[in-house]
Amino acid sequence: MSRSLFLLLLLLIPAAAVAREPVLVHTAPPPAVAARAAADCIAGNSELWRLQGYYANFWVGEESYAQLFEPAATSCWCSFGFALVTTHIYLYLEPGADFQVRARLLAVEDPDHDGCRTPGDVLASGLVQQVSGITTAGYYDVAFPSWLPCALLHDSYFLAVDFLGGTGPVGLPVDDQATGCRVFNDTGDGWTDLAEDWSLVGDLFIWGDMLCCGEPVADDRATWGGVKSRFR
Repeated sequence: MSRSLFLLLLLLIPAAAVAREPVLVHTAPPPAVAARAAADCIAGNSELWRLQGYYANFWVGEESYAQLFEPAATSCWCSFGFALVTTHIYLYLEPGADFQVRARLLAVEDPDHDGCRTPGDVLASGLVQQVSGITTAGYYDVAFPSWLPCALLHDSYFLAVDFLGGTGPVGLPVDDQATGCRVFNDTGDGWTDLAEDWSLVGDLFIWGDMLCCGEPVADDRATWGGVKSRFR
């Protein structure tokens, strides 16, 4: 059963040592419809009915996952811009799981020689949130407030979820179709493609709830301090 977790920020907890190995556990309970905050639009991969299982022994704690985020490719009716208010990542959690998360909106690097777009500069960063109190093993819609500033609707981005410390085990659910150049992982040594570099058989479930806004900040790779100054 999915549960939305909006929990308080606590102290940083050192990451547990976990063997990094992509082991898929095939389970397919009927997932609930993705939870939504009060929002105008939703973008990202929220198609939980495509769940085929989760990867155990892959999550290591101090790492980031980023998914290509293209709001204009959805049915979003916003005219000019969007502000990301809630970020979701679907996880398989077991009792004792206790970790911190944060959302970031990243620019898209130009395609490399293979035509692959990758995560780029940080455009905006949300507050750190604590996820804890897990008493039952199962699938959870981990939803946390983001409140990232207004951005251009018709640009492409990467929506990143940072794990900033904590303990597992944490399983990474995937859908039924892996897409190269779409979902990336960074453990501190740079971004790697989960489909091409790690051979994961499906994409992660990462999505965001958005509000429409009328004065967007362009994807111009400005510093976050420079972006904030435009709203003073």
